[in-house]
Amino acid sequence: MYSVMLVDDEKLTLEYLKMTIPQQDSDWQVAAACSDGIEALEWLAHHRIDLIITDIKMPEMTGLELSRKVKELYPNQKIIILSGYDDFKFAQQAIQYGVKNYLLKPISLEDLRKALSEMKSILEKEKIESQAYARLLNMSESGKRQLALRFVKGVIDRAEPETRSLYPLIHRMKISLLEGAARLLVFDLDMELLLDNGLPVQDIALYQYMIYQMVLEISENQKDPVWTVLDRFSHTVVLLSADTADASLQKCKDLYHIVSEALQSQMKLSLSSAVSEPFTDIFEADKAYTQSVALLNAKVFLRPGSFYSAADYTPEIRQKSASLHQAVSSLWAAVSDPNAVNQELALSSILILMPRYARPEVLRFGLHWILGIFSKWDEGISEHKKLCEQAILKLAKNYADDTRESALRLFLSIAQLLSGSGNSGTGNIDENLLITEAKNYILANYAQPLSLTMVADELGITPNYLSSLFHREMGESYIKYLTRVRIDHAIQLMKENPQMKIYDIVEKVGYVSVKHFSYVFRQTKGMSPSEYQSRLTT
Repeated sequence: MYSVMLVDDEKLTLEYLKMTIPQQDSDWQVAAACSDGIEALEWLAHHRIDLIITDIKMPEMTGLELSRKVKELYPNQKIIILSGYDDFKFAQQAIQYGVKNYLLKPISLEDLRKALSEMKSILEKEKIESQAYARLLNMSESGKRQLALRFVKGVIDRAEPETRSLYPLIHRMKISLLEGAARLLVFDLDMELLLDNGLPVQDIALYQYMIYQMVLEISENQKDPVWTVLDRFSHTVVLLSADTADASLQKCKDLYHIVSEALQSQMKLSLSSAVSEPFTDIFEADKAYTQSVALLNAKVFLRPGSFYSAADYTPEIRQKSASLHQAVSSLWAAVSDPNAVNQELALSSILILMPRYARPEVLRFGLHWILGIFSKWDEGISEHKKLCEQAILKLAKNYADDTRESALRLFLSIAQLLSGSGNSGTGNIDENLLITEAKNYILANYAQPLSLTMVADELGITPNYLSSLFHREMGESYIKYLTRVRIDHAIQLMKENPQMKIYDIVEKVGYVSVKHFSYVFRQTKGMSPSEYQSRLTT
C-alpha cells in the first residue's frame, strides 16, 4: 500500500481526489489532506509519505515553493503538480524542483490513473534497489574495496554499463574515491630493453603483473586512498589524490621511484611512468588516463625508464607524436584491408620520425606500431593476440644493419604477417532542447550520484555526443557545469541556513567526502567552505 498527501486550497478538489484516488488504484490511500503548503510542511515534519499531489497556485505558499522546500528537506520525495495553467515555464521550474509529473485541471481520470501507475512503478523499483543497497552496506571492507576498484577500472576503460550500475552503489556506501587533487599514474614496462636483453616475449605478461602486485604492496599504507587496477593492456594504473595538486604530483613521483628502483635491483627491469594533469571529479579519470597514455606513447621520442609529466609533452614532442599516430592509423588501415603500397607508405612515414635505424630505435618504434595496431583490434580474439606475439618475436630477432632499407624490410615483413587480420568500422535533433533538458535533469538530481552517462541515458543520446554538446553550447564541460551547480546550491544553503553544518551541506549537494568538497569549493571560490560561511554571517 502506498500513501499520498493532497495539498490544495480548493476543498472540492481535495474531496474529489480523496474519493477518486483509491477508486482508480486500490494500492493508494490518502493519508493527509492539507489546504496550503505551510500546513503540509508541518505535517511532513512528523510523518513520511510516498507521494505529494499539490496544486501549483495557492495562497501563503505556492506549490512550486512547497516543492522547493520539500526537495531541500527530503530530496527523494515524489511530487506531482496540479495546475489550471498550461504554462511551460511552470512545468520547467517544477522539473528543477524534482517534480515527477505535471497534471492539468480539470483532472482527467485517465491521466491520474496513468500518473499513479507510473509513480507506483518508480517506488517499487526504488524499494528493490533499497533492499539491495541494504545488503551491500553489510558488505565487508574488502568487498567494498573490490567494488570500488571495479568502478575505477570501468571509468578508465569507459565501460559505461558497468559504471552506470556501480556509481550509485559507490555513492550510497559513502566510498570516497578522491580526497582533494587527484592524478592518474600509468606504469609501462620498457619492453624494447627487455627484448634487447633477450628475455622471452611470452614472459612480458608475467612481468607486467609483477609490477601490479608490487604497486599494490607499496601503496597499501598510504594515508589517502590509492586505487590500483590493470587496464585492458595489462598496464598498472594508479588513481591517487592529495591535499594539493603539487602534493599529488610528488606522491606519484615518489611511488614511481620506489617501484622503478625495486624492479631494477631485483629483476633488472626498466620501467617508465606517465602522470596526468590534476582533476577533481572521478568521471574525469578517463580523460586523465588518455593524457597519461598519450605521454607514454610519446616516450619513443624521449628517454626510456623515466617519469613523464605534462612538462615533457612539449609542442615539438606533441607534433611528432601526432604524426606518428597518424602513420600508425594509416598502417592499421593498410594491414586491415591488405594493401602493400599503402603499408610501405605508412611505414616510410614512421621511418622519417626515427632518429636512427640502430637496433634500439628499431625495437622501440617497431613495438610502438605493432602494439598500436593491436590496440585497434579486439584483443579478446585469441588469433589477434597470437599474431601480435609473433610480430614481436619477429621484431626481436637479430638486427645489426643500421640502415633505413633494412629497417623498412623488417617492418614490411611484420606488416605482411599481420595483414588481413584486423577489423575495422566505426560505429535532425534540436540541440538547444537537449541542452535544456540536460540542465533541467542536472538541476533536479544534482544531490544524487550523477554521471554524464546517466544524463545521456535519460536523454536517449550517447555520452560522447552529450559531452561535445556541453562544450559547444555551454562553453564548459559537463563536469564543470555539474560542479558549478553543486557549489552554487551549497552557497544557497549557507545563505538560507547559516547554522547548517558543512557535513550536512556536503550530503545535500551530492558529495560523499567533506575533504573532497572542501577542496573543490576552495578551487572554485578561493576559500574554504567554513571561511565563506563565516563571511556570510558577519
